[in-house]
Amino acid sequence: MKNIIKTTAIAALACMAACTSPEMGKVQTLEKENDFKQTIDLACEQVELPAIISIREWQIQDSLLLCQSDDTDYFYYRFRLSDFALVDSFITKGQGPGEFIFPTMARSENDEWLALNRGKREFVKMKGKEMIKEIPYKRYENITDMKTYRYPLVGYHNHFPREVTWKLFDVETNTVKDSILYVDESNKGQAAIIHNYKWDFGADNRVVLAFRNRDEYTVAKLHADTIANIKIYHGTESTACGAYYGDVQCSDKYIFLLSYKHDASTMESDEHSSEIEVFDYEGNAVYLLKLDYAASNMLLDKKHSRFLFTSYSDDDIHFAPIPDFLKD
Repeated sequence: MKNIIKTTAIAALACMAACTSPEMGKVQTLEKENDFKQTIDLACEQVELPAIISIREWQIQDSLLLCQSDDTDYFYYRFRLSDFALVDSFITKGQGPGEFIFPTMARSENDEWLALNRGKREFVKMKGKEMIKEIPYKRYENITDMKTYRYPLVGYHNHFPREVTWKLFDVETNTVKDSILYVDESNKGQAAIIHNYKWDFGADNRVVLAFRNRDEYTVAKLHADTIANIKIYHGTESTACGAYYGDVQCSDKYIFLLSYKHDASTMESDEHSSEIEVFDYEGNAVYLLKLDYAASNMLLDKKHSRFLFTSYSDDDIHFAPIPDFLKD
């Protein structure tokens, strides 16, 4: 099944939603709230990692932080979350046994995780640093921003000039179970710009997409391995730099959107700061968290009740506490 959302304008206009799946529920476009009931300042702390890496992907595995870096001797580095000490590094570049070429990994919350070795066109099921299973990947498309739903189901981002897709994919059977397709009907080949997004799995089988270049986020509800309904929360706020959301993380109660909307910079300078817009799953604007730091990516460290951030301006990790009233 494919759920199609079409746009004819380049600007951030409300989308006309159309559905090709008769089993799917209603697609709703709702007004996005931007009036937060409280604004809170958060001070960030900075830690320099003991290994010089540029973090491209990251995930938390119990007490460890797993980072992927493409410009170093190893692809993967694990750090203790308690003090960010380096635990180990593993998997080198190459086509030999136990080596990867241009990999990506699926975010998981335990030490069983999934990597895609693009060079060998195979998924690799991992436990800690050990490879336990290799699964051929038979499709020809660019997988990015992959996260595990319930193994063998993963979600990922896929884009072409005229269309951008979120897909729910079965790794074991190499089949797409369902998808959300964003199409640029203007035929200008700008779908990858118009519909560029970050996403995360949310509570109660939800998928949350936050758009980089428009004031909008989407919440889709999954039923088994299909999309049951989609809610599009569309706002009209404009920005000086044309950027909106750089990342999204979800807890059991809240959606956290890393916002660039009130940052006039290009996010490549630490002279500016970011915000976190907090919504509940009913679309209510709850809190606005103002950072003293320009963040590019965000990760929830539930074990230590804090946000982790990276930035374009350095290779360090920054962190700030999650306020008590926002903890699950």
